[in-house]
Amino acid sequence: MSENSTSEQEFVKRLTKIVEANLQNEQFGVSELANKLNCSRTILYRKVKFYSGKSISAFIREFRLQKALEKLQKNEGNVSEIAEAVGFGSVTYFIKCFHDYFGYPPGDVLKKESELPFEKPKEKILTKTRFFKKTIIFPLLFALVAIIVLSVFFIQHSTKRSIEKSIAVLPFVNDTPEIGNIYMDGLREEIIYKLSLIGDIKIVSRTSSDQYRNSDKPIKIIARELKVNYLLEGSSQTINGQTRIRMQLIEAKTDNHLWSKPFEREINDKNIFEIQQEIAGLVSKYLNANITPAEKYLMSKSDTKNKTAYSFYLEGMNYYNIYLKELNYEPLKKAEIALKHSIQYDSIYARAIYRLAWVLFQESKFGDTQVKRDSCIILVNKAIEINPLFSEAYSFKGFLCQSNPKEATKAFNMAIRTGPDKPEGYHQFGNFCCNIGEYSNTVKYSLKAIEVNPDPLIHDWTLINLNVALSSNGFFDVAAKYRNEYMVQHNNRMIYLNMQQSEAIMNKKYAESVKYGLLAYNLDSADLTTLEYLGQNYMFLHDFENALFYYTKYFEHLKTRTNFTDFQNESDFLLYNNRHSNSLGIDIFPLLNTTYLYGKLQDKNKFEIHKKALLANIEKHLEYNTLWSQSKLNYFELACIAAFLNENAKALEYLEYLAKGKVSPVWLLNYFDDHPMLENLKNTPGFQEIRKKIESNYQKEHSKTKQILADNGIINTEI
Repeated sequence: MSENSTSEQEFVKRLTKIVEANLQNEQFGVSELANKLNCSRTILYRKVKFYSGKSISAFIREFRLQKALEKLQKNEGNVSEIAEAVGFGSVTYFIKCFHDYFGYPPGDVLKKESELPFEKPKEKILTKTRFFKKTIIFPLLFALVAIIVLSVFFIQHSTKRSIEKSIAVLPFVNDTPEIGNIYMDGLREEIIYKLSLIGDIKIVSRTSSDQYRNSDKPIKIIARELKVNYLLEGSSQTINGQTRIRMQLIEAKTDNHLWSKPFEREINDKNIFEIQQEIAGLVSKYLNANITPAEKYLMSKSDTKNKTAYSFYLEGMNYYNIYLKELNYEPLKKAEIALKHSIQYDSIYARAIYRLAWVLFQESKFGDTQVKRDSCIILVNKAIEINPLFSEAYSFKGFLCQSNPKEATKAFNMAIRTGPDKPEGYHQFGNFCCNIGEYSNTVKYSLKAIEVNPDPLIHDWTLINLNVALSSNGFFDVAAKYRNEYMVQHNNRMIYLNMQQSEAIMNKKYAESVKYGLLAYNLDSADLTTLEYLGQNYMFLHDFENALFYYTKYFEHLKTRTNFTDFQNESDFLLYNNRHSNSLGIDIFPLLNTTYLYGKLQDKNKFEIHKKALLANIEKHLEYNTLWSQSKLNYFELACIAAFLNENAKALEYLEYLAKGKVSPVWLLNYFDDHPMLENLKNTPGFQEIRKKIESNYQKEHSKTKQILADNGIINTEI
């Protein structure tokens, strides 16, 4: 028996042993199984899916049903007793699952053989069995059949593993870096794109394989880490203006070079299209991939037939990649110029137009924000008009249109419809939902992004969004698991500690959040998120001096990050962003809280300065119709100010408006309960009635999230 087959048997044996040991525990699900196996939920999902072809929740459920069948055949109890024995808290749900799986209700198993419906189960873990009379020979026959089926299972999957058409295109090596080569990155990108069109081939994302740029790891190690069976590597050399490329396809398991000799060609703007097509074709041929006529047609197509336009496009992307590494303006401007040249040579080159939009968006961070972002919308719409199936363009449009939720939602839905197997649309939609407070949808789309591409290296913000959404809807244990998964994959301790602070705040564990905040402060005393959390926590703990200390630090460091730091006074600084259309000003909650702190500590001058800046900030959000103003959260700040000034009737009026909004996360309830600015209102009937409305909105989102988690096998709700 092969080493692979043996390892598969060991994994399945260990898996089934753990599930069987927890058979009666109806709460035992995906998360608990991952903990028992000491691995992340993502890794466990991959393994179970690979070895059994099933999701983890389906594997556990079907195992329970098979055990139920055995117990019923052995007459170990009635239906209700056996349902409980295999971890189904609800008999009705057990009967439904049993019938859906086997095709007949569990009560029929207790009938005589002649009375039983002879129907093949729809899906199962082990094998089909007819019903035997209760004799001593049955367990032996059942065990024998199970052994045979498992043996076939291992052989099939061992064979599958050896021929699985999975590949990574490693970063190409430029042997003449002092000259540079605009062709190589573009060639690699195009090969990845063309191979991704073939449904029979699993190709690793560019983001994941990029981590092996300049790596000296052996091929077998890289392949094992990327979980692929094949690797494509390449290099180039430029001499006297002539660029020659060299490619090699490698079978990772044997380290064999599959092509009898390396693929070598001179490459230039006249033959680059043909070379891209040739390499993608050779790879698919040697992987023995089944290519449909539609896939073949798409592979043969190029976004442009103008080779000069394509050459400028490659030049622009080369400069854009330099910008991503250096984050300075000069290469970004060069990218803009090159992409504009590309579009001049081909005015319907959709991908160049889309990339130019991205470049302008990055430039907007350096100034002239609104004008450049308006240009981004125009360019993205043009790219979509040229190519109505451009999934990435729809995702970007949704991102750009976030202040118009209806338009953004429409764009994200189109991104998913045109690219159902791409994670970007789901991720961006989930991120948008997180921004507008629809946390159940954040969970829904973020989990889908991971499902269509389980590669954790491309899901950094997806994991963060999941952590925020789950914490905001009260699922702190599940949120912590995604926080831990983020730390394993990205090893960023500051973000990890910030997530810990956030979880603790939303769970009303303010002292615990301070503990994490001080650890983060020791790592980076200028981190704005840490300073804001520390200020808020100390305020909720009624330690106003420490709260003001950290908020003062917050504004000091924020001031150094503005474009102009030579402010005559504090008021000029706080109002600076509100006088410029390029920004929506300083975050509202720090201003709200410092307004309270200065009022509480009787610093009337600074109280008026911060209150003025807060009101100007709110007005700016209303002017731009931002998501914040649309969610009606601005009414919370207005209510707090009114309550602090003993204008209770006005404060309650503002809170009534707030209760009509859709955003009701757990942190808003905490602000209702613990923000000292609302102390004058907390015991009034009107305040308590409004809080009940907020609580009701929160519970609706909590219930939706619970169902989504259950549907994805992350929590067990079989009660």
